[in-house]
This record gives sequence, C-alpha cells and structure tokens, in this order.
Amino acid sequence: MIISVDIGYGYTKAINEQGQKQSFPSLVAPGYNREIEGIFGAEQGGLDNLHLDVDGEEVFVGELARRSGNASYTLEVEKVNHRNTKVLLAAAAALVMPYNQEKVHIATGLPFQEYTYQKANLEKLLKDMQIRVRFLSGQLKGQEKNIVVSTVTIFPQGAGVIYSSMDFQQLKEIARSGKLLSVVDIGYKTTDVVTFEAGKKFSLLSSLSGTIDAGAADFERQVQNLFMERTGHRLDPTRVARVIEYGGIDFRGQFLDMRDAIERARETLAQLIIDKVKLLWKDQTDFIWRVFLAGGGALLLQRYVSNIHFSTKTVADAQFANAKGFLEVAKRRS
Repeated sequence: MIISVDIGYGYTKAINEQGQKQSFPSLVAPGYNREIEGIFGAEQGGLDNLHLDVDGEEVFVGELARRSGNASYTLEVEKVNHRNTKVLLAAAAALVMPYNQEKVHIATGLPFQEYTYQKANLEKLLKDMQIRVRFLSGQLKGQEKNIVVSTVTIFPQGAGVIYSSMDFQQLKEIARSGKLLSVVDIGYKTTDVVTFEAGKKFSLLSSLSGTIDAGAADFERQVQNLFMERTGHRLDPTRVARVIEYGGIDFRGQFLDMRDAIERARETLAQLIIDKVKLLWKDQTDFIWRVFLAGGGALLLQRYVSNIHFSTKTVADAQFANAKGFLEVAKRRS
C-alpha cells in the first residue's frame, strides 16, 4: 500500500490509496499517564488525543502535545534527522494504514530548496525502516501497528501540487504547448515556488523556482507581537490559533477585540510573499499561463494572496495538495 505523508513545519498530513486522510499539528511531547483526566470527563477518543507508544517510547502527538505544555517542534532547515520527524511519520502512517497491513510504500517530499541535498538523508532514514506504534488513546486506542517501509518516493514540495490539481486529460491537453505553470505553496515556515514548462515533458525551471523564508508562522508571530503591544503580556503560543479563529481573546474579564489588527497582519504577510515570489519570477511574470496556490497558508491568506497573478487558482483541498500529489507520483512510478 502507498501512504503519502507530508511532514510540514506546522501540520503533518497523511493520505492512503483509498483516500483516507488525517492531519494534526507537527508537535511532539513526552507522554505520561493520563488517568486523572478521566475523573473530569476528558474525552480521550478523538484525533486531538494522540497518546502513542512508538518503539517503546511514550509520546503525545499533535493537539495533545500542544496542551501538555511541553511540546517541541522544529523550524530548523535540517529536520530530517530530528527525532520528531520519525515520530510524526510513524503516527501519520499508522493513522491511515489498514490494521492488517505491514509493508508500505512511503511517498513524501522536501522543500524545493532542500530537496537536492537532503533527499539522500531522508531516503536513508526511511529505507527499510521498521516502527511499532501502539495507540494508548485516541480513535484507535488499543490498536498496535507494525510499519515496515518497503519502498520510498521523495518529491519536491510544490511540484507534487501539479499532479493533484490537474487530471491526466488536462495535463495531456497542455503538453507540448510551451505554457509556463507555477505553484506557490504557502506553508508554515516557508513558501515554495516551483515553475514548469509544458514541453514534451513537464520541465522544472530552476531559474524561476525557489524557497522563500516566509509563511504562516510569521503571521502567528505578528499576532503575538500585537497582543504584547496591546496588553504588555506575552501570548502563549498554544493560544495564538484561538485568537486568530475568534478575532481576539478574553483578557482580564473582557473580550479583547483584535480583528482589525489581525486582518492588517494577514494583508501585510500576503504582500510580503507576493513581492518575494515576483522577485523569483523576475521579468517572466506576464508569461506564466497559470499560478496554482496551495498549502494551509494559501487558505489563511487567500483574500489577499490571490492578487499575485492575473490567472490564479487556489487548488481544491489546498492543505492536502502536496500529500495528494506525492501519492499520484508514487502511483505512476509503481
């Protein structure tokens, strides 16, 4: 079975050949006994309660890790050998892997700028990897899955979006047309820009592609800064998402309305990304036939970032666009 896993800096996404998919924050924390929570009626059956035993080590993953207060994540460029990478991969694969399955073909990707020099290390990590995952809580509580990686496919992030946003007939229609297509994949830490020319084959144009050091994390930091300016207090990172969702937060017994400031921060980040992308495209912007927007950041900034080009399309299920693309590439290679 092919399982596609997109380990983003913000969220980890997984999808299998049957279309079953899961997503959770890319956070890991040490696990501990949670029986006392049951006294207060805490729900332990959902995806936000991933307490796992991974090769004998108890860990909290995703939202549960965030709530524990000891969550760790990495924004480092060299994340391939980070301990969290293996845990996140194992958790994602186990969530979408059939109970009686063991051998899997893992399809995944790396940011465009890191693909060339980190691909070999990631292949080494994944090849012949065997991991045992036991679910101590969550929707699969009591299940144990042994993951044996038999095949690995690694593809540049962003490039996979083409295969998830256009079907075979559409790709066939524009083949040999010479049209330029560009993917702008806005992630948590970075934005990948990958541009292709539709010749006899789809050729990647490195001169019009690259990785921009800007993403949704910059928006969250700006919201934290705005809260500090308004209140003089630091906003815990675990509460940022809630502030963004509700446009403010209860502070000192009253609702602190930050909607206008949050919207300005959203617009500012979108414009920064637009400016940096156009620097990559140089003088070729007007020759690009279509721009595909993907990634969770594309949804976060959609109102403003759609102005990046006169022919822009936000791909369906944008957060899973890369994972779906990796899956399609792996299917074709199989």
